Amino acid sequence: YGAFGRDDLRSMTNLEEYYNKCNEDKRLKSRHGQVEYNTTMAYIKAYLNSMESPKIADIGAATGVYTVSLALDGYEVTAVEPVKYNLGILKKNYEAAKAENPGISPVEAMQGNALNLKKLKSESFDLTLLFGLGGLVTGDIEIPENTFQIASYAFTGNKAITGVKFNNELEVIGIHAFDGCENLTGDIAFPAAFNTLGTYAFANTAITGVTYRAGITAMAPSGNSNTMETLTANAVPTYAFANCANLTYVVIEDGVVQIMGNAFDGDTGITVIVIPKSVTTIVSGAFAKWTEEQTICFRAKEGRAPSPSVWNTSSSLLGGTTPGTCKAAIIYNYKAEE
Repeated sequence: YGAFGRDDLRSMTNLEEYYNKCNEDKRLKSRHGQVEYNTTMAYIKAYLNSMESPKIADIGAATGVYTVSLALDGYEVTAVEPVKYNLGILKKNYEAAKAENPGISPVEAMQGNALNLKKLKSESFDLTLLFGLGGLVTGDIEIPENTFQIASYAFTGNKAITGVKFNNELEVIGIHAFDGCENLTGDIAFPAAFNTLGTYAFANTAITGVTYRAGITAMAPSGNSNTMETLTANAVPTYAFANCANLTYVVIEDGVVQIMGNAFDGDTGITVIVIPKSVTTIVSGAFAKWTEEQTICFRAKEGRAPSPSVWNTSSSLLGGTTPGTCKAAIIYNYKAEE
């Protein structure tokens, strides 16, 4: 529902028109959709494994990708979906799965929306799934306690979000999660439990600072399959903080080993960035479009630090490489405190 406001969700008119024009079932089964699905299901199942015969409510169930999968795993699911067209596909998908798997758990599917759940009895579910409401969120948001993951595309393009506060249990932020939240400002510091960040996670936002510590794994969709591909541990993901015009400082802590391609592309508001000795790999375009007024300081000596002849290049359409667009000054063996 990310494209619509609260009034549109209540009326259902614009929502129905939107989803009648797009193939939601195909989107959820696409490569990027599978990244979201695989990551989310891993956390859902880890939670369900600690419960005995849990009942699940899937609010905004779309075409039933999660509903049907969980039913096949033996869980009893109630699915609520506002769009009649999607609900029809959900029921067809369930019947198709039932034909192949007669022992599938029952699914109760009904039309409704997250703002009116009177059809559901209070305190009758052990787990509630609620995805895709990023467009209804405004202002400074606080991620609730016991939330372990912010799904891929959760808040993509939401211009009404102005700040975000993470809870202590948060472990994963998916690809494009806050991409395009152009009024999202403030400093980004991840909680101690945090361990996975997706590509483009904070690209095209108004964030002002980033503290990036060791222990975070970069996540991206696989180019070869419909599964999630986990890239290098202790890495800053591709385009993770690209085109953040208000970003003025970045702290990369010791223990980070790789800065992926275009991670800080276009971040011309940063005066100085200090690269710890632990960083041994910087991928092409990491500091693309940086200007002469910016400085990249390496703690390592020249010859031991990643060479700009590798990371300040771009691929040529005719093969080989061409000089990159980073014009920043480079200092090696940097001793001053960050």
